[in-house]
Amino acid sequence: MDFKVSEIINHPLEQVFAVYRDEMVSLVPYMPNVDGIEVVERQDMDGEVKLVNRWKVSGSIPRAVRPFFSDDMLSYLDHAHWLEAARTVSWFFELNALGDAVDCRGINYFKPGPNPGTTELILTGALKVDLGKVRGVPRLLRGLAPRVESFVLERVKPNLSGVASAVERYLN
Repeated sequence: MDFKVSEIINHPLEQVFAVYRDEMVSLVPYMPNVDGIEVVERQDMDGEVKLVNRWKVSGSIPRAVRPFFSDDMLSYLDHAHWLEAARTVSWFFELNALGDAVDCRGINYFKPGPNPGTTELILTGALKVDLGKVRGVPRLLRGLAPRVESFVLERVKPNLSGVASAVERYLN
């Protein structure tokens, strides 16, 4: 299932791009569903940066049931390849808890916004769920993957917008 989210951030393109790439850890206090971000690996090359960040999320999980979730279930790796000249980042998520049952990847575009000193962020991607690769799911229910994808995307989209909002509040 493909998705696209567009956000306007009221700060200049170069500043927004740099914060997204280099200061994501500093945005955690501005994101209620994120408990932490850790830079696992960073490679700086001429005009490119490759990053692997570990995200820990649990803000949306009721406190009473959090003890039943392992760290693997509440974290994922975000692999990102930043291209300075194109002002893009291609990314994919590695979900520890579900292995290769979920494939989520995309490209984000940073462009000058509609007004001077603003940035348009266009987040594009695709989410694919293969319930046949999830242990314990009966064969009969595997056809529900599109509904699961839809359900997951409805929860992911606000988080994608939330990062843009966090960048704006951080820069303010």
